Amino acid sequence: MASAARRRMRRSIALACAVAGAAAVVAVVWVGLQAWHARGELISASAAGSDVVSAVQAGDDTAAAAALERVQEHTRAARDAADGPVWRALEVVPWAGAQLAAVRTVADHVAAVSDDGLAPVLAAARSAAGGSIDTAALSAQRDDLAAAARVWADADSAVAGIDEGALVPPLAGAVSQARALLDGGAAVVDGVARAAVVLPGLLGSDGPRSVLVMLQNPAESRTGGGITGAFVELQVDQGAITLVRQADSTQFPYRDQPIGPVPASQTSLYGDVVGRFVQNATMTADFALSAQLASAWWAAAYGDRPDAVLAIDPLVLSALLEVHGPVALGDGTSLTADELPRRLLIDPYTTLDPEAQTAFLEDVTTRVFGALTADIRPVDWVRALAPAIADGRVSLWSADATEQAALSGSPVGGMAARVAAAGAAGFGVYLNDATGGKMDSYLSVSVDAGFASCPSVDGTTAVMRVTLSNTAPADARAWPQSMTGGGLFGTAVGDIGTLVTASAPPGAAFGGVTGEEGALLSANVVDDGRPSSAVRVNVSPGETETVELRFVLAARPADEPVIVHTPALNDVAVGGIADDACP
Repeated sequence: MASAARRRMRRSIALACAVAGAAAVVAVVWVGLQAWHARGELISASAAGSDVVSAVQAGDDTAAAAALERVQEHTRAARDAADGPVWRALEVVPWAGAQLAAVRTVADHVAAVSDDGLAPVLAAARSAAGGSIDTAALSAQRDDLAAAARVWADADSAVAGIDEGALVPPLAGAVSQARALLDGGAAVVDGVARAAVVLPGLLGSDGPRSVLVMLQNPAESRTGGGITGAFVELQVDQGAITLVRQADSTQFPYRDQPIGPVPASQTSLYGDVVGRFVQNATMTADFALSAQLASAWWAAAYGDRPDAVLAIDPLVLSALLEVHGPVALGDGTSLTADELPRRLLIDPYTTLDPEAQTAFLEDVTTRVFGALTADIRPVDWVRALAPAIADGRVSLWSADATEQAALSGSPVGGMAARVAAAGAAGFGVYLNDATGGKMDSYLSVSVDAGFASCPSVDGTTAVMRVTLSNTAPADARAWPQSMTGGGLFGTAVGDIGTLVTASAPPGAAFGGVTGEEGALLSANVVDDGRPSSAVRVNVSPGETETVELRFVLAARPADEPVIVHTPALNDVAVGGIADDACP
């Protein structure tokens, strides 16, 4: 009897286990199907998102609203599919749980972005049409845009926290794509939210404003990008933009004394030229100082200080021409986006005399600015300018304290602001031409950085290895003085002379500067709280030189070095170095 009872119990246990196993299989299959469904909904949402962008670009508000509704439907469906008690219970299962948690995190936050992070941005895009921007509408959207920026930032942070190494390759790839989308989108939306604070006033919502645009030429590098050799004054009134006048550097004669206060640290690093020559306005990393010096130069020449100062370079204009299309010039040719850097930065200095250079550049400036200000396309512009802003090619300063507070902490705050935003591991690497010509068209630069634990040093050594190559041909020595500098500034004809400056986090100690043959003479000063070392490097055609600038930190930062460098004409390669980089 007892034996029969035991048999019945064993059968019951076996049946229960079978039922439980079947239930587990059903649960796994169900969750797998739900995950596949969520994936399909996210793919559909992505396609609908492309429709939103196309509709906004076409100015079709009805189609944009319909496409946004489809995005929201698909992302909500993905979020619903990737949730529930069974799903969350299986998230604790080793390996499989990581896959499910990743799907749910992406679905949750993409849905949040589509629900609360897109509509305010689209509304802001509708604030601009034709040749003007509705400043009142943009101002009214400030709070909604700020909330949208927080949603994007939260989503970006959550998806960035997913360990892609724990995921199967297809899912890891999808998470990587979502991360890139959210990271780029978060930066753009944050910029739009800040713009809603700043732009209405800058665009004349309270009355006409003057904006001085400094066109930097990176063929002759300065810390902020390039020499400030051309200037355009714009008037903005209720969103409409008008070109008032333009000038070049010849209209601002050099001075025996700086036109405005320049910190002693700047003079120690760069010499007494920052405030004495208008071309050196962006030699300092502090864009607020650059803007104030430029304002003083402009006031000295024309009587009035601008309300704001904007610095851009030809690569910014090139990005905008990608959107607008070619612009007809006075000489009968058309200027395309691809041609613009060469035709503005190289050809005039190799083929034209100074008077013809000025005439040509003024014609280009008038026609390009006229075309762009008559055809404002905010959505396309934001997308086109995002890489240029990330590279530091766009800097903006306002004389209004409230507006400037918003700008100074943003990606358009200038080099010093961008380095500060990089945190405890942020280092600046600045380039200033010492040739006196446009030879930086042929300058190739790479920066390798890392932390080293050197036995002879009490602390962590930060190493910045800067390599400069002169790619000009041997016959560069026969080029005009406007290209080579003519040997007038201490650099031989055909050579490229560069002042390389590295800026370290506050509290760092100087660790020395070395070249291929040993220690080099350098200027070492604390500039605006940051230890900075500067060294002159000379490179002949076809040659390469490498210098190492070192600093000693009390403790090793959690992150690897973040290098913020001068936006050069040619891409700057940034890499790392091993921990054995001790001398």
